[in-house]
Amino acid sequence: MNSKEFFVGILLCIPLITGSAHAQDTSHPTLGTSCFRIETKDGIIFTAVLLDMRPDTLVFRSTEGVVVHIPSASLKEMVKIALPEDEHTGRSSEEAPVVREDAEELKAPSRARHSTSLLIIPTAYPEPANRFRFGLYEVFFPTASYGFADVVTATVGMSVFPLSDDQLYHGTVKISPYVSEHLALAVGWSLARDLVSAYSLPFAVATLNLGGPHGNFVTAGVFQSLSNNSTYMMGGAELPLSCDISAILEFVLSVDSRKHGYIAPGTRFKTGKFNIDAGVILPRYDDRYWFPWIGASVLL
Repeated sequence: MNSKEFFVGILLCIPLITGSAHAQDTSHPTLGTSCFRIETKDGIIFTAVLLDMRPDTLVFRSTEGVVVHIPSASLKEMVKIALPEDEHTGRSSEEAPVVREDAEELKAPSRARHSTSLLIIPTAYPEPANRFRFGLYEVFFPTASYGFADVVTATVGMSVFPLSDDQLYHGTVKISPYVSEHLALAVGWSLARDLVSAYSLPFAVATLNLGGPHGNFVTAGVFQSLSNNSTYMMGGAELPLSCDISAILEFVLSVDSRKHGYIAPGTRFKTGKFNIDAGVILPRYDDRYWFPWIGASVLL
């Protein structure tokens, strides 16, 4: 593998990116005044006032006046009910008709807080249905992704090097046939072309949630470059430090030659629908040096 092939390999991982953890829409409920009957996946049922909505957690005040933090993935159902007479206690004796718009936004299925990629390599989780994401990485690599039926993620993009003819166009389809709170599986295919060559990379990946207040996610997979008949292992972990910050570590390693690949530590900052990634790419190649990895995405 020469230097150009190595950097093309890095670029070919970019179409696998579909952004980071999905944010919830906070436009419907009124914080501090909307009351809900909540049921968790553990079978716990209680009534509370919604105080705050975060990407990974919802904050309530229970009928006893206790502030409760519930991970989004732990929610089974949320039903909006009539506002209690005493707003500070959260008590309610009469249910109102279900407000489906609010309930659907806040039900927050488990995948809503999972990242669809690490810094570069994909996880097994899909983009949410009918959601569009735009990303920009290393200034010169814009991508656009769209989710279909919570199963299929389609991504297109290109490299934009000013005053250069060395452009790369790419597209990826990722199919996630199995997604649960603890495990997700996906397969996909990435196609790319520059002015000289075409590249084809089928891949398979699995992501495991080890649990924790915000989840601890481990990803492992394999992809193959059909253009040079090379196979690569890929993997990594995302370890949330809080609702808004995650530590990320990933790697890509050639099965044919242990010298080819990279290791990348980094951090993801989440604010609303925007996500910012910052990390370092450490190539495992004789004459390559580390370089920073900066990217951002927005869920529209």
